[in-house]
Amino acid sequence: RNWQGCASLRGRGWGQPAAGSQVQGRPTEGWQVKGRQARRASLRSGSGAIQWSAGQGRSLNRGFQAVNEATPQPGKEPVAELRDVTRTYKMGDEEVNALSSFDFTFNRGEYWAIMGSSGSGKSTLLNLLGCIDRPTSGSYRIRGREVASMDDDTLSTFRGKELGFIFQSYNLLPQLDVLENILMPVMYQDEVPEGIEDRALRLAERVGLGGRLHHRPTQLSGGQQQRVAIARSLINDPALLLADEATGNLDSRTADEILELFDELHDEGTTILLVTHEQDVGERAENILRLKDGLIESVHRGRRGQSGATEAFEASTPKAISGEQV
Repeated sequence: RNWQGCASLRGRGWGQPAAGSQVQGRPTEGWQVKGRQARRASLRSGSGAIQWSAGQGRSLNRGFQAVNEATPQPGKEPVAELRDVTRTYKMGDEEVNALSSFDFTFNRGEYWAIMGSSGSGKSTLLNLLGCIDRPTSGSYRIRGREVASMDDDTLSTFRGKELGFIFQSYNLLPQLDVLENILMPVMYQDEVPEGIEDRALRLAERVGLGGRLHHRPTQLSGGQQQRVAIARSLINDPALLLADEATGNLDSRTADEILELFDELHDEGTTILLVTHEQDVGERAENILRLKDGLIESVHRGRRGQSGATEAFEASTPKAISGEQV
């Protein structure tokens, strides 16, 4: 209904997506567009193929949560809070814990890189953080609101307003131009926000595409397409910006440009969670959360957090386990 509600956009000939059209990229990312409805696609269930004991997960993750909570955070407020979160998948007759007793808090204005090898649980964590998947047990709050128990309609509306997504394969709609792709999340809201097209224009300028508003994705380079995706992720002023391998399809020079844009957004107060397997990309963040077999392996400062110095918190450290300030 909101496509008709945008009178100024309708006058420019912005039509609705064709029924049955699918967002570019891998269906395992959990998104598919059919007509005007966004539906969750089947999620990849094999992201943690190693079984571990619940007791080990509880000890490691709560030890790091103690550090996370004990470290002074002046003037910051929690944005995403995970408490005793477990995600279990069934693989035949076997149950696999992709995350086990996971405890962590991401605060407003922080820039985190989430790292780990394949099967470490980072994709599962990203799906939970993005409200694309639900925890098997535990609590997940965004800005103080419990989302784990929301029904599908409430969760979809909440996700659209509070979360921004950036994907490795951009996921732009090929039949829409730059401005229309930036505005695309608006169609999932009950009401069209006042002045939203002006905000889209400002975001296009912000990411350096003010002169390409009416270009379609096929007329843009990979770096330009990712800039459109970044602007699209910011259109609803989200509480949390989630980036999944955002530089994975880019050459090194273009990747640096995108990471510089992330640096600028962080300086402006945007909360960013970047999932990556690339060490040099992760080290640019303020903080780094490294996972292994669904558990927290380490937490340390990135270059933006400590001017290049690294201060690692190991799970075996008595101070971390006891909750004393490190």
